Amino acid sequence: MRQCIKTIFFYGTTYTYSNLSRLFIRLFVGVMLFRFGMRQMLSYSAISQSFPDVMGIDGHTALAVMIGIEIVCSLLIMVGLFTRFSCLPAMVPMGVAVNRMLSMANVSDIADLGAMHPVYLPIMFLGVFVFIILAGPGKVSLDYVISVHLISRDQNSQADDEILKKA
Repeated sequence: MRQCIKTIFFYGTTYTYSNLSRLFIRLFVGVMLFRFGMRQMLSYSAISQSFPDVMGIDGHTALAVMIGIEIVCSLLIMVGLFTRFSCLPAMVPMGVAVNRMLSMANVSDIADLGAMHPVYLPIMFLGVFVFIILAGPGKVSLDYVISVHLISRDQNSQADDEILKKA
């Protein structure tokens, strides 16, 4: 019984599962964001007619920028390259979507919305992006591979400097 409890609670919380869960969340949110961006790109002409001006930028340009952000950032998040930085621009379209949906619903408080209102999807994306920023990409990412390479290169250069000093 004690071994079973150790297996479930102690061994089940190792870094391997943490890294796999971060990989899963990155792939999941990346694929979902990529699908949103591709769907908007394929129906750009229909969406751009009704897309509002955002932060002083006309609707056509704002939509094109948001589609670019969604596609590029989703790909970077999926492969784990500049992951934390890539989450920041990806949060902008979600914030705009929340703002637009709340203004269309004519509510001042999100608590007044029903449980199935579409505004909750971008809010969930924002929550996942905050999680990725805080937790990082994990070991199954290009960020990790690059950091390991840079650290090993720095250690090798310090060893080479010591050899040169002795010579």
